Amino acid sequence: MTLEFNNVSFSYGAGFSLHDLSFCLQPGECVGLIGPNGAGKSTILKMLAGIIKPSGGDIVLDDMKPEDLGPRVIAQKTAYLPQQRRFHWDISVRSLIELGRLPYRRRFGGLLPDDHRAVERAIELMDLKAHANRPVSNLSGGEQARVHVARALAQDAKFILADEPTAGLDPAHQISLMRCFAEHAKTGGSVLVSLHDLGMAARWCDRILLLDNGRIVMEGAPDMVMTRDNLARVYGIRAHVSRTEDGLVIATAGLSNDA
Repeated sequence: MTLEFNNVSFSYGAGFSLHDLSFCLQPGECVGLIGPNGAGKSTILKMLAGIIKPSGGDIVLDDMKPEDLGPRVIAQKTAYLPQQRRFHWDISVRSLIELGRLPYRRRFGGLLPDDHRAVERAIELMDLKAHANRPVSNLSGGEQARVHVARALAQDAKFILADEPTAGLDPAHQISLMRCFAEHAKTGGSVLVSLHDLGMAARWCDRILLLDNGRIVMEGAPDMVMTRDNLARVYGIRAHVSRTEDGLVIATAGLSNDA
């Protein structure tokens, strides 16, 4: 199962555009999308999720175009976690996570044993057992973020598309989430995740796509892409890059033009 971007372009008008992007998301890998604000990370994820359509090129899911698969099949194959996480009605934590099982349920049908197992697993992975029956509106911002992640995990899709999923999480839950994504990849799934935390991207992603101004500047292993020179050129920062027994470590030291 692969998810491909083939010479994809997109434009919001005069302000922003993506230019002939090509890459492939393979089974067994967690791929990080990094780049400054406005580089195109969220737009790429929205196109892969079918929310917006490219103006040129093709998106291919398992050798088929998404429009030929239909929304139900796409929802079974891809789980999208948007950057904006709003609640439009009051609902319990468990009930919201159960919404992740909608692509598998028959019309007017209840949850089946497989659905319950997927929901309970997602609740456990996101450390939400103590909150399962609470209204989502009563939770903190970080707890609400974990609920949204759990909903996506309950979907049990092969492809996870996550836009800044660690935002609002404390360090322990950031690590738990990225470890969960890595485990999903190890079991044959695929993850494409946009991150502003360069350290998290370096530690947990198998491959990095570095974007700037709607283009892929560089693609490859974290230690090949996330060099001092590349980070200075794209982000305008000075960074310390080193390797420990836990993997690649990146710490920002200041702006590249600082004295």
